Amino acid sequence: MATHCYAVTEVKASAKGAVAYIQEESMNVPEWSSADAFADDEIWLSFEQGGWLEIGLTGGWNPENGGDCCTLHPFIAHAERVTAGGIQGYEEYVWGKVNADSLIHVKIEDPYLNGEWCEYIWNGPTTWSAVDCHKKAYWTKDSYWLEGGLEAASSNERVYNGARQEVAKVVNGGEWQAWTGSQYATVNGNLESVAGVMCIKPNPYSEHPGNAIYWVC
Repeated sequence: MATHCYAVTEVKASAKGAVAYIQEESMNVPEWSSADAFADDEIWLSFEQGGWLEIGLTGGWNPENGGDCCTLHPFIAHAERVTAGGIQGYEEYVWGKVNADSLIHVKIEDPYLNGEWCEYIWNGPTTWSAVDCHKKAYWTKDSYWLEGGLEAASSNERVYNGARQEVAKVVNGGEWQAWTGSQYATVNGNLESVAGVMCIKPNPYSEHPGNAIYWVC
């Protein structure tokens, strides 16, 4: 894999969940037939002891039907386990037979405040649909870190992807709050700084902390 990069908003936050409106603006993965080529627009929630959950939109290859260059599908993923050697394993589910709209509203939350974390997709006009719930020993009752943005990978041909997001954290009582203190970052798979590959800046339509527009430069 030649390139695996991120453009994200990130904030250290002890929260009960995270919410995002994700508006897809472009998706094209020319090397979609390779399992190493994809683009995700998503939010992540991670824990101090290790591990994370994520949910969002994906394009490119997917394990259910092989995928294509440009169709959007909802997906979820989480770290399988955490050992003394770090995070081990990765589990993902893509709704490969479900074509998603370009606007999706997603949430990760511990609804019963007991360490069982659920991932939701808004199924309006008044309903959150829980698509997965898990409980793991290292998943605490509060988050440690929240992130939202773009992850993309390809070997030889550039991925074309861009989206914008509006995000919030969920606190006790279910109140949504801005990601105050958040920062923008572009990184590669080795968590080194990347310039000229990924771009991110404040969302011009809603400039509350954490809201962003991002794209493959």
